[in-house]
Amino acid sequence: MSSNTAKSGRTVDLHKGLDFIVDGGARIADPSTVVDMTGSYPTIIRQGKGAKLDWMVTGTDQEAQSTYSRKAA
Repeated sequence: MSSNTAKSGRTVDLHKGLDFIVDGGARIADPSTVVDMTGSYPTIIRQGKGAKLDWMVTGTDQEAQSTYSRKAA
């Protein structure tokens, strides 16, 4: 998925259905990870520069979903 800022500096749609976006201003560094916390488990919307941690889940990451479910229980 692309960055959330267009070349014009306007914020562009990252994910339909978001209620709000926290805008930290212009960034020169690599983009951060965006995590959807609205479901049963956290889901990575955009993987940033940092390493994927065991609680981070991509949409089809069944092993990580199982790990998160066990830790949450």
